[in-house]
Amino acid sequence: MTASPLRVAVVRREVLAPTEVFITQQAANIPNAHVSYLGVERRWATSGDDFRVLGELRGGPLRVRAFTIFRRSHWLRKQLNGGQIDVVLVHFLNDAWMFGPVLDRCQVPVVCIVHGSDALVNPSRVKGHITLKRMRRRWPKGLDYVDLFLPVSDFLARSLIEQGIPEKKVIRHYLGVPMTDSPFSLPSHGNALFVGRLNENKGWLQFLQIIERTRMDHKELKATLVGDGPDADALEAALGSLGLREIVTWIRYLPNDGVRGLIASHDVIVVPSVPVATGAAEGLGRVACEAASLGKPILVFRTGGLPETAIDGETGYVMEPYDVTTAAQRLSHLLSHPAVALRMGQAGRTFARAHFDIEVQGQRLRSVLAACGQENRGV
Repeated sequence: MTASPLRVAVVRREVLAPTEVFITQQAANIPNAHVSYLGVERRWATSGDDFRVLGELRGGPLRVRAFTIFRRSHWLRKQLNGGQIDVVLVHFLNDAWMFGPVLDRCQVPVVCIVHGSDALVNPSRVKGHITLKRMRRRWPKGLDYVDLFLPVSDFLARSLIEQGIPEKKVIRHYLGVPMTDSPFSLPSHGNALFVGRLNENKGWLQFLQIIERTRMDHKELKATLVGDGPDADALEAALGSLGLREIVTWIRYLPNDGVRGLIASHDVIVVPSVPVATGAAEGLGRVACEAASLGKPILVFRTGGLPETAIDGETGYVMEPYDVTTAAQRLSHLLSHPAVALRMGQAGRTFARAHFDIEVQGQRLRSVLAACGQENRGV
């Protein structure tokens, strides 16, 4: 007898940014589930899924403004309490807090996936981030209605527990990435790739410094940088001052499929995220997981959850933050020894399949969500 589909409501304040394809990917790989999306505003085109948006109702702008101020909405609460939902899945602590008064009166369990900066940034050291600052004033008491937290790395799990979230409510859950069985080939492009938002903690400047040092031994070196953000002007200036305009191709935005295609066409993927004064850090490092799944060796710094994406010396190299000299040496070694890069890429795919396979992680996520739903129904 086939079990009834698990009814999951994914809650996000804004549905859904083009960079948040990982949210729909995770949901699409929950087996035997019906997933709907509930949001406050729709700022980007979305189609093909069940989306319900507060701002698209009659009087939407006023409803959105009232929710933003008071964090309450009779309509949102009705969507969750109509007997059509088994469990609520929230991405990001900020949204878990923002929907608090609605979720607190919700008659179904609430599970929150924690990604990184939402749990790490010190609001006193950043401008803006009003929601984060309001959440932190009652931390962690203001999140009591969340039944289970799913941090995406062991690093984040430890951080949440250290910050007062009860250990029994914390389960590490790696985000999944699509796997591939594409054949391996000896690296021959002589190139390196960076993908990430252009802000300090993503390490775009360290990537440029690594490329600058590596080209001394590899005159034909080419690199690609994909990303946009607040440091775009600084990146433009750095490309000039480091003499890299002819070496580094800068692409401001690519959809996920385009990024995966670029990863597949580069020899080495560099993820040089660094710790910064605001506390922002890499929760896991999805680009590193994607690279491993595509059989590419990775270079990462030992910060946040990044060390969980690689085995040093086997699937890539893990170095101390800001050590661009060692990173350049490691990159040069991989470019000079394609057989080593190939072997690391093969080991990386095996590692990714064991830890980040999106189908396996989808099954695990369903088990966690279903268990919460059963407890709620007294099963």
